Amino acid sequence: MNKLKICVIEPNLRSITGHVYTVMKEFQKYFQGVNNNQIQGIMCSHIDIMESVRREIPDLVPIATVSCFQPGANPDNVEEYLSRVIKIFDLTMNDVIIMPTAHINEIEAVKRLSTKNKVPKFLLQIHQFFPPFNNADIILDNNIGNEISRKFLRAFDKLNWECVNVATTEAPALHESLSIISNKDLPTLSVPFNTEQMLLRMNQAVKKPTRLGFFGDGRKEKGLLQLVYFLRKLNYDFGLTYYLNVQPLRCFSSSETEFLKMMLIELNNAADVEIEYGELDESVYYERLASCDIVVLPYHPSHYKIRCSGIAIECAAMAIPVLISNGTSVADEIKDGRRSGIIFNFSADPNQFNSYFEEGLRNMLVSYKEHKIFAIKKSSGYQQRSRIHYYVQSCLETIGVSHVGFN
Repeated sequence: MNKLKICVIEPNLRSITGHVYTVMKEFQKYFQGVNNNQIQGIMCSHIDIMESVRREIPDLVPIATVSCFQPGANPDNVEEYLSRVIKIFDLTMNDVIIMPTAHINEIEAVKRLSTKNKVPKFLLQIHQFFPPFNNADIILDNNIGNEISRKFLRAFDKLNWECVNVATTEAPALHESLSIISNKDLPTLSVPFNTEQMLLRMNQAVKKPTRLGFFGDGRKEKGLLQLVYFLRKLNYDFGLTYYLNVQPLRCFSSSETEFLKMMLIELNNAADVEIEYGELDESVYYERLASCDIVVLPYHPSHYKIRCSGIAIECAAMAIPVLISNGTSVADEIKDGRRSGIIFNFSADPNQFNSYFEEGLRNMLVSYKEHKIFAIKKSSGYQQRSRIHYYVQSCLETIGVSHVGFN
């Protein structure tokens, strides 16, 4: 019996931080645990990876010349490196290529490759509708959304669905939008995380909350500016300390960037605020996350209605209640009774945001015990869907492959 070759390509992987690194570490564990007589695992990354990534994932093959949203990326250079992957590893129509974070260029490139004989089966997972823009507010222009829709429509047109599978995350609006554009009921897939680290640090104690945290990269739509403004203006003692992980700021105007930097300098002197700058490595990240009783996700709804939040999934798996903006996919989960949290109205205006957020925070503190108990109750389902074995099995079932063996 020939081995099933499963090739996982993560063109966005370059450093030892972030979700793409976590995912590939989990794939490394997965491939180490399967029956090598039945499966050959192949992992590929961006060609420009840090030496620390090579040490942590020694079997990784740096081969992708462009990431999903790298300037200059186009279907031509994606097709070029995918062709080399197929040739180098002698992948056939019986094998599988999984791209856990793909977008329009990847669909276009795979469409071209799928017209050739004996290409492997592809599974492309789409995490977001909009690519990242230098100006986060540009997506508020309906013309931009229409343009992205047309690009997806062209990518899906004449796609060989017999060997190409496109899936979304579990964000309902993303799934609905791309299903309509593709004229297919696209499958949804979970997002894998390091459940071992999460369970190791998970705190199930039901107690009075003492620490509120903010995590995530420095993109404007994450709501850091509004949250920092709230903390700067805070004149009431909620009995909390506040932890902020501040990563390099992106997608702000120059005036917003300077204003935010100034406020952060002021907050450095606050006794109840801890600010930690830069990306955190995986173990430190989960340690900081587990130290928080509440995590705030002040996301702009126009961005996060149509995408999921990795941090929100981790909080659900670790039984951490969240404060989340209304109009987001996470808020919809709370309304549907699938997870624990308090919803507050979002406003881009910092003064209006303060009023909405303070009301949400007060509601959370009054009913925290109930929210924590409910978070614990719901955590096991998120833990299960975050496991790499669950994710790979779901991928293979989506493709129509059931040939998986474990040691």
